[in-house]
Amino acid sequence: TNPDQRDIHNKKPALRTRRVMNLLVLENFTGGPKAWKGGPLYDPDTGDRASTGTLTLIDDDTLAVKGCIAPLLCRTQTWKRAR
Repeated sequence: TNPDQRDIHNKKPALRTRRVMNLLVLENFTGGPKAWKGGPLYDPDTGDRASTGTLTLIDDDTLAVKGCIAPLLCRTQTWKRAR
């Protein structure tokens, strides 16, 4: 909701002034049409990076985004389509 929000949680101080809007957070995903694998993923809310992850389309408006820093150390977020 804030188009001027900055990447203040980034682990690299030099990147903390960049805007979050239009920031690349998902890279190199392949698959589909309902599930994709790839990585890395970046979470601007925490500044954490996950080396691998999965995307699972739950319905037309819901995506499960799972990022892993190790095989058993994963976190999943549910993303809803913006209106």
